[in-house]
Amino acid sequence: MLLQKINKMAENYQLVCCSDGKMLQINNLPAVFVYNGTAKNDNTPDNLIDVVLTAIKDINGNVVTGCYRLIESECPEEYEEIQWDSFFIITECVDSCTECLPDPEPVVPITNHKTIYPEFKVNNVDPNKAESILDKFGSSIYEEVLELRFGIKHCCPTDSMHAMIAYQILKMDMTENKLDCCPNPPVPAQCKKYTITLPVNIQGVLYFKDCYEREISVEFAASSHINKANVCGITGQTGIDIYAKDLTGNVISLSFVEQEGACP
Repeated sequence: MLLQKINKMAENYQLVCCSDGKMLQINNLPAVFVYNGTAKNDNTPDNLIDVVLTAIKDINGNVVTGCYRLIESECPEEYEEIQWDSFFIITECVDSCTECLPDPEPVVPITNHKTIYPEFKVNNVDPNKAESILDKFGSSIYEEVLELRFGIKHCCPTDSMHAMIAYQILKMDMTENKLDCCPNPPVPAQCKKYTITLPVNIQGVLYFKDCYEREISVEFAASSHINKANVCGITGQTGIDIYAKDLTGNVISLSFVEQEGACP
């Protein structure tokens, strides 16, 4: 009967870490400190409940350091029972958790708002120009999906065609090393600007030779209006070099003009 009376009068406390909210463990078990009304050096629960403990020395000289708050709690299923007056012998305290926790790591501000995605390489192309071309190409693909899926017609098919051509040219400009495939780059006078008139109401592929005399293929969308595409290519091209094919593979003759002056 006396033992039951003493246990009923005892108070159970635990130490909670300020940084992660976990209970202090001793011998790999949550530590429960049993207070029976006796304490050393006025280290009573009433004196410690409103402060943060940074160092505790027990009766054996062991020291626990950290940033802990004292809370009154029920005993868990498994725990390490420790008598209060044998653990809280000498204590060091501060008023709040912020006084003993380390300063938070500073957040590095994002200053480059033009990064398309990590480690994006554009080689000799201006990153802002590449981003603009990719944005317009993505928007044109989205508009095509809306048209195919929901029948929503977009107002400017010319913009979609120009975005596709610009995207294909961008891919060529972003090659890792142009000298690998073109050891003898053409002089500026050999590279001319061509204005090509695309067929009406036909979707297909435009073919031409670039300034390195490589055959380039660029897809274009069907349009009810007359559209013109400007490309750079080797000078002196004819209808054999510049032509188009529809989706069934039929060759379509095109009208085009080689402009004066070198292609920019």
